[in-house]
Amino acid sequence: MFIHHAFIWLQPALSSEDKALFQEKFLAMAKIPSTGGISIGIPIASSRPVVDSSFDFAITCHFMDQDEHDRYQKHPLHLEFIGQCQKMWRHVIVYDSQTDF
Repeated sequence: MFIHHAFIWLQPALSSEDKALFQEKFLAMAKIPSTGGISIGIPIASSRPVVDSSFDFAITCHFMDQDEHDRYQKHPLHLEFIGQCQKMWRHVIVYDSQTDF
């Protein structure tokens, strides 16, 4: 199993229209086929010092393997999201991991 986590921090001065477009395109990525599903979320407040709640949006995708992940990266909904929304984020961090070792 290949697990892909992406955390996104938005530009601080986005218009309400930009925020709505970002959310619409971000949520649409949940429709991309994935063996193990795709989860989309926002941070929750936590008093635990190990929890980073500074991001604005997160996506976690479970894939059967690297090839399925690579198809996700090239999927039209993913490419549309990047093309239309890349200017709206100030920082993105990705963590990819493998569970079958």
